[in-house]
Parts: sequence; structure tokens; C-alpha cells
Amino acid sequence: MAAETPITHWVFTHREILKPEMVDLSWPKDFGLDLCDVESAIFWNGRKYIGRGASENLSIAVEKACSEALERLACHYNGVSTTGAAAHSNPKLAEDNAVLEAKERYALNWYLDKKVTPLILSQLEINIPIYKLPRGTSVQRFNLINSSEGNSCISIFKTDTQYFLGLSVARTLSEAVSKSDLEALRNVSAYIGDSHTFSEAIKNSGDLWCCDNNFIENLLSGAPMQVPNSIPEINFHTKTLDLPSDAIFKNAPIHVLRAETTVEA
Repeated sequence: MAAETPITHWVFTHREILKPEMVDLSWPKDFGLDLCDVESAIFWNGRKYIGRGASENLSIAVEKACSEALERLACHYNGVSTTGAAAHSNPKLAEDNAVLEAKERYALNWYLDKKVTPLILSQLEINIPIYKLPRGTSVQRFNLINSSEGNSCISIFKTDTQYFLGLSVARTLSEAVSKSDLEALRNVSAYIGDSHTFSEAIKNSGDLWCCDNNFIENLLSGAPMQVPNSIPEINFHTKTLDLPSDAIFKNAPIHVLRAETTVEA
């Protein structure tokens, strides 16, 4: 395995209890991506928690995947959704990332509520990545938020009659584009691998709202955004989520925070 980082090291130190599973997925190569995409699973109290992490560096991808798996565990333990949640070994980065995640979802809901389609990203003259895509695949990218505090992007891929939406937030717009593309491409790959099973999963799983054709067509049907950054500025507050009180979590080198606001979109 690649050189361990703090959370990865902790997970494997407790492998007899957490029984971690790691898979380095091969799909990025099919799209011309020099990227490691790792799926991590840990087990606790009879439940399985899955995380994904991607990076050009395998050890960082594993660290991200383990962090997300523990984030999901913490959210379940605290009885909250993963919206606006983030995990990191650095508490300040966990807090910053949680706020960005919450802003991303707030912005998406704002556009849907106001029946406005976000600003097309090509208008912002940013370098657009090139991938090896199936013939006939179309791609549209939209900017949700573009500010000094963070940037959010939506990437919408369409193959034949199926949409795939990726939603991301990052500190730079270029990074946001790469992340939102990655989210969408993961599902494009799964659909290409077994379109029937994937289509059935869309119907039966709320987690695949990002591939619901009706949802995406509703987003695209809004009036075009004319002025960037017209979403009202709002404040978010963060809360640290507890990990289980069991002894093994006492010194876990991870901080899980969740950001939210009481303001309606």
C-alpha cells in the first residue's frame, strides 16, 4: 500500500475491529485520466460505511476515502445527513470544507427555487478538461458560486438519453471543475458497465438523484442566469460531530464537522 497518512494509519491500526476494505478502481484510465479513485469500506456495529477518494497520489486517495467513510459513520451516529459535512485530520480544514459543502447545496437549492439556470462556465473562459468519452456524449458546465471564499461547479454529462450530474465545491474554479467532472464521470462509467442495473438503481435509490433525468431537466429549464454571484450572502454555523464513545475512537486523528444555516433558499 502507498505511504500511510494519519487517518489511514489509524484505520489500519484498528483493522481487526474496523475490517477495512480498499479497492483502487480502474475506470479513470478508460477516460484518459491519470488518477487513483479509491473506494474504502469500514465496518462498525454491524453496518458498512463507504467512502470514495480520488487523487493523482494513491496515499492521498486512500486517506480521502477513509476520511469519507468515517464521516458517514459519524453522521449516522449523530443522526444527521451528510449534507454540509466534512472530515479531515486538520480541524480548521474540516470546518472550512464543511462550510463550502453547505454553501454548495444551498446554492443548488437557490437556483432550483428561483427557477434560474446557473451561468454557463464557458463564459468564464476557464480551461476545460478533455476526456475520452463515448461517441455522442455531450457536456455542459455551470458555475454556482465564484468568489474568493470558494467556487462551486455543476458538470452535466449526457450519453444517449441519460443525464449525469456532478456537483462540487473547491477553493479555485479549476479544481471545482475537475471535481464535478469526476463525480459525474464515476456514474457515466457505472452506466456504461451495466446500463440496465444502473437505470434500476436510479429509480430505487435516493442517493442517485444526480442521475435523475427529471431533476436535471428541471434545473436546465430555468431562465438563464445573467449576473454572476447574485446569490444572497448568508452565514453558516458549524458543529463538531461526535464519534462513538468506544475506546478505539478516543484518539482517532479525525475531525468531523457539519455546517448548516437556518435561512431558507
